[in-house]
Amino acid sequence: MTSNTIKKVETAKVLPKKYFSKFKKALAPMPNLVRDQIDSFDWLVKKGIKEVFDEFTEINDSTGKKFKFEFLGFELEKPKFDEYHAKEKKLTYEAPLKVRVRLTNKTVGTEKEQELFIADFPIMTPHGTFIISGVERVIVPQLARSFGVFFTKLEIKGKSLFGVKIIPSRGAWIEIETDIDKTIYVRIDRKRKFPVTSLFRAFGVETDAEIFELFKDNPHAKEYLEKSFAKDHAKNVGESFVEIYRRLRDGDLATANNAKEFFINLFSAERYDIQKVGRFRFNSRFNLPITGKGSDRRTLNIEDLRLVVDHIISLNTTPGAEGDDIDHLGSRRVRYVGELLQQKFRIGMAQIKRNMQNRMSTVDTDMTLPVQFIIPKPLQARIKEFFTTNQLSQFMGQENPLAEIEHLRQLSALGPGGLNRSRAGFEVRDVHTSHYGRLCPIHTPEGPNIGLILHLAL
Repeated sequence: MTSNTIKKVETAKVLPKKYFSKFKKALAPMPNLVRDQIDSFDWLVKKGIKEVFDEFTEINDSTGKKFKFEFLGFELEKPKFDEYHAKEKKLTYEAPLKVRVRLTNKTVGTEKEQELFIADFPIMTPHGTFIISGVERVIVPQLARSFGVFFTKLEIKGKSLFGVKIIPSRGAWIEIETDIDKTIYVRIDRKRKFPVTSLFRAFGVETDAEIFELFKDNPHAKEYLEKSFAKDHAKNVGESFVEIYRRLRDGDLATANNAKEFFINLFSAERYDIQKVGRFRFNSRFNLPITGKGSDRRTLNIEDLRLVVDHIISLNTTPGAEGDDIDHLGSRRVRYVGELLQQKFRIGMAQIKRNMQNRMSTVDTDMTLPVQFIIPKPLQARIKEFFTTNQLSQFMGQENPLAEIEHLRQLSALGPGGLNRSRAGFEVRDVHTSHYGRLCPIHTPEGPNIGLILHLAL
């Protein structure tokens, strides 16, 4: 470039900007189209991880006389480098996760606190993605069946028979169904069925009279209960535990004590959880308070079972009654990265707990440091597995900025706990009236994934 040209450029007038639109600024601010992804990860960091550690607050050895291990708190530190350095050097954009723990040696009478590193935790970038080994990945949200109660309808010999599915986020599925002879049966985890009256006894309602008393306000209940009593081999609480144990553990020796312990563990808070959304759906269905005392309970009790069975009997005796529409979006929910990663985190912590309890039973009683007990590898393996091999963890589409946003707003009905493309029928793939304004009824791939991969509407 010559000196004359440079001089002309320097002395040139700056051309005024021209706006060809009616308004210079947008009438409404542009929303963040991936805000749901970012909010979900923020929830995980602020609340989700703490919820998991609260479930494992205290770990004791099998006898409860040697060691007590406590999680006091956790800290997610700042990443060691930024996302651009991670991409350039083929690294994972992550931050160290450390926990504050205390070990009480009951034999020696000592207490020791330590801060321990347990995992490198991948961090979400400001635009909703993760950098794993230098590659940008997207965790596609899962469109899954919601937790809670779903009433079903089955046509047999021209007669409508109603039932219910109680679906938890963690624990055994309960299916209650009506037989053609008006007997009401229960299946737990799709095992052999047994009369519903055995389940009532196991939940603490001992006599036939007490069970009849539960349904005194339903004039049709007596006929259905009498049919169920006639098929029920258990006549008291102890026999009901054994009866249920035999149905679920066919072939194992059933004694009164181990059958009772098995049933109590099956529906304990540690192993059974219908989540807040499941409790909200349940209480809304039966016009119960959704706030206040009892609204945050995440296990089942006898009153829940009474309401469900009472409603089944009412549906069976109401002409023209219909079951729930399982394809309606009200029966489904979107599981974002926070919930999906929390689930894997919980599995990893459960494995750490089992390993610690095994170690507590075998080590010498003179060990006093927490670091000698905790082995974080199972948690690290679950996190790595989630981001590298999970069906919902995908390479981000980077053809252009719109392709990136489109990928981040995609929903998948596939993945762990979701549907299988080879078994998904036409009904679940079809456009539902509840999709309009929420999901795009047109934008779905052709081929085996049609109707299973969807996109959020604008």
